[in-house]
Amino acid sequence: MIYRLWNFAKRHKKKLLGSAFLFGGGYVAWQVLKPKLQDYFLQKLLKQMDGGDLLKDLLREAEDPEQQQARKREKFEHNQEVSDSHTQKSLDALGERLTGCFAVDECSQALAKAQSKEEKLQCFEALQVECLARSLSALYSLHLLLLLHRVQFNIVGREMLGADGKGTGNAKCFDEEDTEALTAFCEASKHSYVQGDGLPAICNAVREAVKAQWAADSMRPMTKVSAERLRSFLLAVCRAADVSLLLEGKSAATLLPEALDASAAPKVKQLLDEARDYVESPQFLDVFRSVVDGALTCFVDSLGVTQEVTEPPRAPPLPNGESVPIAKLNGDCVTRSQAMLAKDDGSGFVRRFSEEPRVATLCEVLYFDEAKAQ
Repeated sequence: MIYRLWNFAKRHKKKLLGSAFLFGGGYVAWQVLKPKLQDYFLQKLLKQMDGGDLLKDLLREAEDPEQQQARKREKFEHNQEVSDSHTQKSLDALGERLTGCFAVDECSQALAKAQSKEEKLQCFEALQVECLARSLSALYSLHLLLLLHRVQFNIVGREMLGADGKGTGNAKCFDEEDTEALTAFCEASKHSYVQGDGLPAICNAVREAVKAQWAADSMRPMTKVSAERLRSFLLAVCRAADVSLLLEGKSAATLLPEALDASAAPKVKQLLDEARDYVESPQFLDVFRSVVDGALTCFVDSLGVTQEVTEPPRAPPLPNGESVPIAKLNGDCVTRSQAMLAKDDGSGFVRRFSEEPRVATLCEVLYFDEAKAQ
């Protein structure tokens, strides 16, 4: 039997060697090419699905913790930019509504018609109060709005960050109902007390605070003030306005009144209630006061800067180290408050707000800490 097999092998030696080479080579080639072919077809399939988004999601699984944290940080920074940009887009409308809350022109006309010295003094003081109140209301409402939007946008960002447990921050992770809820929650700020029908109440609170501090400091139109004294006066006014608008649980009613709940879906109301908890917290008030303090310093310092844009350049109304009658600052204060609400942020108040370390800390707590708890 073995002899016959050996003779068969010798007679068909070339065929057997060819077959062995063919099958052996094919096996080796298959082992080498198989993974490459599989990867090629997988890549082709993934590119056909969602324009490659699925591939990106799958690759995220391979990211190390440092890459994930870097991507989350990038999302966080983008979130802050979007929030401040949203505020800037609303500043033109805020400026227009703010102008209608003050009777600067009417007070000027009354002063021009005044006959007696006493009547002129009363009209002058009324004009003084309106100018200062208008200037401070612009600063106060701007920073309320900036901080409110940061609270809202970071709550939304946190919801998106934890939607799929990967920190993608991708709105596609939500169903239609969730997406509508987040959008409605952000839109609620357009109807907040700061921008809506409640703006006159904020202006009235600031006006009353100016009147009270004016009397407490025994101020008169010709009272001379230095930069430091003016800043101290304005800061005292803002603190008094805080009492009327933000202290003792008033922040939520000022920024996100319960009237917003009337047509809100359950998910939107849940988000609104969470935002109210944050704006009523001591941390919110501390951060708001910190940014207002810094903004007041910038505002007063701007009165000591030569205006190069005018021709010829105009001397500063409140030179450094000098004191001038407070009445001489009326027009300059109003002009600077109007520039403060420009969409292009020419005065730099939005940028300064975004660079405040305490603002960043509060936003990080909202965005990251809550996400970790999910």
